[in-house]
Amino acid sequence: ARKGFDSKKVVKMSKDDIETDWYEILQLDQDDEATDDEIRTAYRKRCLDSHPDKQADHSDTLFKQVQRAFDILGNEEARRAFDSSRPFDDSIPAESTDVEKFYTAYGPCFDRNKKWSQDGIHTPSLGDKDTEIDTVNKFYTAWMSFKSWRDFSHEVELDEVSENMDRYERRHFQKENQKKIEKARKEEAKRVRTLVE
Repeated sequence: ARKGFDSKKVVKMSKDDIETDWYEILQLDQDDEATDDEIRTAYRKRCLDSHPDKQADHSDTLFKQVQRAFDILGNEEARRAFDSSRPFDDSIPAESTDVEKFYTAYGPCFDRNKKWSQDGIHTPSLGDKDTEIDTVNKFYTAWMSFKSWRDFSHEVELDEVSENMDRYERRHFQKENQKKIEKARKEEAKRVRTLVE
């Protein structure tokens, strides 16, 4: 878990939460590249700026948005779910890419996909035509065993699980939901394998 961040607290996100740019609310230019410390610092600054006592009409609307932004971005699981829900270019360059354009076509694609890597910054970039063979081998080894942290719970149609259900029914729907998420994860792994191949 991220040091100092609340990973134990469960944060349920609504459709409105998914559609709101919480990085913008905290005035973070680096979006999902922001570090935990940058999020925390931005949150503290925005709390001061948005406090009802500092508003002409003493409204607490913006202050509540700042609080919600930190509820989501300050919680590892919620932040991953939110980051995963944002628009992302899943496209893969055409196989018929010219040899001269290979690195300019595939390099940015690998760099985009690195954001989902469980290894984070340790996932290698593509390199160029002068990259040494040992580095190329390490690149392929890393990408062939690529593990994604991407959260697909917002993309699949999940069955609602209620506390009013008996435990057997609740377990059944939880298992069905997990199967749907697992299917999306497998499709993601297949997409990355196709990119690497």
